[in-house]
Amino acid sequence: MRPEILAQIFGLGALISAVIIYSRKKRTSLLLFKATQDILWGIHYLLLSCYSAAASSAICVTRSFVFYNDNKKWAKSKLWVLVYLTFYAVSAAMTWQNVYSILPALASCTSTVAFYQKKTEHTKALQIVASLITLSYTILQSHSLTVYLGVALTITTAAFSLLRHRFKKAT
Repeated sequence: MRPEILAQIFGLGALISAVIIYSRKKRTSLLLFKATQDILWGIHYLLLSCYSAAASSAICVTRSFVFYNDNKKWAKSKLWVLVYLTFYAVSAAMTWQNVYSILPALASCTSTVAFYQKKTEHTKALQIVASLITLSYTILQSHSLTVYLGVALTITTAAFSLLRHRFKKAT
């Protein structure tokens, strides 16, 4: 099977996990599905030879693990956010192909700040921003159909979930 087709299959799996992520009410559940999604996107990007995005996805998996365990002493430090922001910057430098190589790291930095938030509404709002950065990378670099769909799905489901939460508060 051609790598491009196989990449789209993994991307489809990531899409399915995206639907599940933003329907989660608990942060821990959201983070578990996010880790699954990041594994699938990482494989997807590797198959497309988009190494900056693949590296960012791999780092995101470990980030989900740390944030999931934030009730444990070793994971409570706010320094983890800075550690991950540094990892993304280093990964962009190490996988540099062109100026667009910075976009996956920037999206992952935004996503890191998002998933560090304790309130899922803040997480979802910042994920919309991260998705728009990912969309820019996809348009300029990877041209992946499943990423286009994934961005649209993430923005739609996160926005719908935010609106639903706002309406519930208003009633």
